[in-house]
Amino acid sequence: MARRVFLAAAGLLVAVITGNGWGGPVEPKGTKQHAFLVTDEGQKPVAGAWIAWDDGSARSGPEGVVRLPDVLNGDTVLRIAKPGYFPWLGTLAEAEDRVRLPAFRPEGLYLTPFGLAHRGLREHALKVAREGGLNALVIDFKGDRGYLTTVCDLPLAQEVGANDRPTIKDLPSLLGELRTEGFYLIARIVVFKDDRTGRTKQDWAVKRRDGSLYVDREGLAWTDPFLDEVWEYNLDLAEEAARIGFDEIQFDYIRFPVPHDDLVFSQAHSREARVRAITGFLREAQGRMHPFAVPVTADIFGYVPWNQGDVQIGQDFEPLLDAADGLCLMLYPSGYHAGVPGLAGSTVLFPGETVKRTLEQALSRRNAHGSKALLLGWLQNFKDYTSLKKPYEAKEIRSQIEALRKSGGNGFFLWDPSNKYTYTLEALLPEDKNR
Repeated sequence: MARRVFLAAAGLLVAVITGNGWGGPVEPKGTKQHAFLVTDEGQKPVAGAWIAWDDGSARSGPEGVVRLPDVLNGDTVLRIAKPGYFPWLGTLAEAEDRVRLPAFRPEGLYLTPFGLAHRGLREHALKVAREGGLNALVIDFKGDRGYLTTVCDLPLAQEVGANDRPTIKDLPSLLGELRTEGFYLIARIVVFKDDRTGRTKQDWAVKRRDGSLYVDREGLAWTDPFLDEVWEYNLDLAEEAARIGFDEIQFDYIRFPVPHDDLVFSQAHSREARVRAITGFLREAQGRMHPFAVPVTADIFGYVPWNQGDVQIGQDFEPLLDAADGLCLMLYPSGYHAGVPGLAGSTVLFPGETVKRTLEQALSRRNAHGSKALLLGWLQNFKDYTSLKKPYEAKEIRSQIEALRKSGGNGFFLWDPSNKYTYTLEALLPEDKNR
């Protein structure tokens, strides 16, 4: 009989237990092993699930079976996860002989460091999420300017000033509170757009041909996606986010800056080199995160699946499918400056159709490629920024949500950088409840 138990453990996220056990092949440390079965709620075996404990990891076998070293005792805290399922956390003793993983599709909203710290904004956002039936939160861990939401012990974070503006003193405790409400927690890490690191470590920054520091239209510096040092810093931050309790790592600005003729990198930036850098980083991230039983997703532009090649920023659709556990397409209708094939007129005027057509295009290419990567969508919950300046209210938000659900997307997140979420609850509730 399934149970729902909430647990907390140092370095591991509080999670919902919905069954018994975990599993996966592992090098035995003794002559005996603990054996378990991992299934979905319908008793179907779940192969390839990740299992993590303090000093080891494993995966479930083809039949969902796991064998863990006999030296582990009953108090050992285990975490099991696989994309498309809600993660499980419990002790070895509580695992007994089986774990049932419920199928899971994240539907959530985004919180900035300020929105997370501001009681009014946070409580309103959580009220919207609770009453609107959302189950996930995307929370900045490292934001657009390179600052961290909470102080991190990494020496480099201190050196570059990333710790200078924390908004949350005890992030693990706050994550624990959010977890007890049943929220799936995603750490957003802005990768190569990093003003703090770019300005402090200018040898790691993107430059102009005259040797000056490149800054984008927001006046922010970027780091060089080719550099191992840049990779290592962001991967270390991802590990820290996994340790303090996030369920998933979502990388944003996982790309090269918008191309300019005078940009200079540490090596020639051909299409092949750009794609190799972006996918290489993501594969390295998977290698670092999967032992924590934490999946890796990446934010990409919504027009990427409409194009062949890497759109000059390293985002090539099929190679990305091979390098991440999921892709989060930024489906904002305001972002399609060249329009969408088959759609007459500005995408801003057709929010649902824009989401539907783009997601169907992405799903078609994913299926043709034979990939199992999840495809999720970032949806527009903010005023249109094109020349039309169209308000985006409940009708426009709802049409995007409905289109994504009907088209077979694996989940969605609502983006409102102000964190006010003014029309969101109305959009989430059935129309008859708003009358």
